[in-house]
Amino acid sequence: MYRLTYTASQREIGPEGLKTSDLPMSMPAPDSRSQGVLDELHTKGFGEAVETNLETDEQVIARVTDGIYRQPASAFRELISNAYDADASRVVIKTDQPRFQRITVEDDGNGMTEEALVNLVHHIGGSSKRSEAGVGLRVTNDSDSALSPGGRRLIGKIGIGLFSVSQLTRTFHIVTKAAGTNHRLICSVVLRQFDGKSNDTVFKPGLVQIWKEPALDTEAHGTTIILDGIRSTARQTLCSDGLWTSLRQAIESEENAVASLPIPRFYVGSTDPQSDQELIAEITNEPAVSLPWDESDTPLSAFRQLVDSVWDSSQRQMANPKLDSLFDEYLQVIWQLGLAVPVDYVEKHPFDTCLKAWSGLYAFSNKKGGSAQQIPGEPTSSPRSLLNLTNQTSPTPFRVLFDDVEIRRPLCFESLPQIANRIAKPLMFVGQCTETFKNQPVEFSGGPLSFEAYLMWSPKILPVDHQGVLIRILGASGTLFDPTFLKYQTSELFRMRQITCEIFVTDGLEGALNIDRESLNESHSHSVFLRSWLHNALRQFTAVHKRVAKELREDDREEAHQQVLSRIDEVVNRVRYSLIGEELDALPSLRFIESDEDEYDEYDEDYLILEDEIFPQMFGRDTVAKRDRLEVLEKKTEAIGNVIAAFGILDSLTPDQRNLLLKAIFEVLCDEEIA
Repeated sequence: MYRLTYTASQREIGPEGLKTSDLPMSMPAPDSRSQGVLDELHTKGFGEAVETNLETDEQVIARVTDGIYRQPASAFRELISNAYDADASRVVIKTDQPRFQRITVEDDGNGMTEEALVNLVHHIGGSSKRSEAGVGLRVTNDSDSALSPGGRRLIGKIGIGLFSVSQLTRTFHIVTKAAGTNHRLICSVVLRQFDGKSNDTVFKPGLVQIWKEPALDTEAHGTTIILDGIRSTARQTLCSDGLWTSLRQAIESEENAVASLPIPRFYVGSTDPQSDQELIAEITNEPAVSLPWDESDTPLSAFRQLVDSVWDSSQRQMANPKLDSLFDEYLQVIWQLGLAVPVDYVEKHPFDTCLKAWSGLYAFSNKKGGSAQQIPGEPTSSPRSLLNLTNQTSPTPFRVLFDDVEIRRPLCFESLPQIANRIAKPLMFVGQCTETFKNQPVEFSGGPLSFEAYLMWSPKILPVDHQGVLIRILGASGTLFDPTFLKYQTSELFRMRQITCEIFVTDGLEGALNIDRESLNESHSHSVFLRSWLHNALRQFTAVHKRVAKELREDDREEAHQQVLSRIDEVVNRVRYSLIGEELDALPSLRFIESDEDEYDEYDEDYLILEDEIFPQMFGRDTVAKRDRLEVLEKKTEAIGNVIAAFGILDSLTPDQRNLLLKAIFEVLCDEEIA
């Protein structure tokens, strides 16, 4: 066993140049490197520059190891991403829920050699991935440092992912083994809490111990992270301690207060003794544990049940369920990991879903002011086959099991429950874009940016948390859905709440990621371009959605209009049939003609009515609704005339009297607007 500690070299301040005694008492004494720059600067004249480098203090590393991530789910996300970069095909996480005393994360990846492990603990924030050093450490591909040894695009970049566990614990162990070795490496890490009050010249973020243990399974490989002594704050978050504490207090004080507590529909239960759980169950009429799946379900079936529970809840007591009202913190972590890590969708990738699942498929234009074009295809065709889309979740199999639940992306695109809406099925929009920033130097633009995207409109997006845009970089995401669509300015908030969108970035945008991978630098060239593209796409979507809705309204109007006309004909035919049976043509009918005397001889067996004398010219604004209304009134006037004619009443009237009678009928039926 040997010990590795984080240290930094210290040098005596040189005897020459600016001395510590020369500085004001309020200024800190310069270190040797700063002293050298100060000495040189004092020897320079005006306009003469001294070159030096920006350097990082140990406190920065302390802040990193102290925890820069926001939620416990971030720690799981980063550890899963590390396993993915190590070519793992399977990650198994055990949380000891609902106690959360000990958490293990085990993968079957490449494992680490002695050199890679020591490099890891000595270079926080200095990842060997995507560098020539990574090849020698066997963490990157021999031919491309941006790939894993097995050929995956690397997610990690900065080299701080492992220390996301500080969100959960100050103490953890790494057990790792590379294939072909006869030993395992054990690494024990104790992180030091940084309080900003230390007077140490050099801050030591943590203590590391590394040793080897013999292994008989020479070809075995993989890494296990063991988290002991889970922080009380993390445990309280994961087990929704605030909820159960409030419930116990309500039970002890006043039973009526229990009904007002926001108890989620599904939860893993509290950590209290069994008797306390039974008391809670008795008072609330709810079980001590409520999960969407059964113990007999397979890991994948359990996750499907989790997803189905959202739609099931919307058809029961929750019209628009949100994750925090449906699931406790533990189940929300599972859901969030499904959105974050590069696993398969619970059903199909949206690019592989058949066209029959949607009302239409459209492709975005990358031009400003462009319009989305509908893509024709067979019902069994997919966007991938029609538009040559390339995005997929992972080039090689990758599974994540979280306490016997197999995590998938919790998004579905076909066989969605029907919602009462004029557009019955979702509308799917897809886009793809590559921007090279030709007119900008690489140091300003960040290099090329390539991505593919889909935008799905549906009458209802569930859960509500999926309304917005989710950005994935190389298959992974540290963010949740952004309901503002990267601050899209619009007054059509209702339409925006019916959209879910994912952007799959395959090249670029990594430089815009903030250090926690959970937000973007909004001023970065890639962020600016992506925001502009998305807003242009939303404008194209809005135009198509309005047009489709209008066409459907017109179709509905025309169908309803024809039904009215048909019902009027049915009334007339029913009367005529009752009089003469099936020989309906034997009775004379009304014939509306213009005031042309040459037409009179053509219909000598019918009653000829001068149309211009009965129906006035339309005035005012000519609208579809007004034309339909006028046509119905004319049809009713004609129908009443034919009913009267069937009884022979018109035979005793002169042509002028017939015109006068029908005009009076029309005016009685007509409203003032048209008359």
